[in-house]
Order: sequence, then structure tokens, then C-alpha cells
Amino acid sequence: MTTHILEAAAQEIADATSQYYPVTDAGQDTDSYREFADGPYLTAKGMAS
Repeated sequence: MTTHILEAAAQEIADATSQYYPVTDAGQDTDSYREFADGPYLTAKGMAS
């Protein structure tokens, strides 16, 4: 029973976490920005706002 409670608590913590992807070049003029401008997670437009 204790194991189940701990597993449930760990899952709640994992569900509540978020990931941050820092912008390291605000100029947005690199090959990487152009290649991934439309995702898959962040977009160039979203990072510019």
C-alpha cells in the first residue's frame, strides 16, 4: 500500500513539472532557428513574442 501511495505521489509531481527551453540567441538568425521555425515544440514566432 505504501508503495502505491509513493508511486501516485511521484506521478503527481511528474505531471506538475514543466520544461523550459531558454533562448540563447535572441537574434533568431541562425540555421537552427530557420530549420526549426515551425516546431516541433517551440516556434520562432512564439519565441519572439
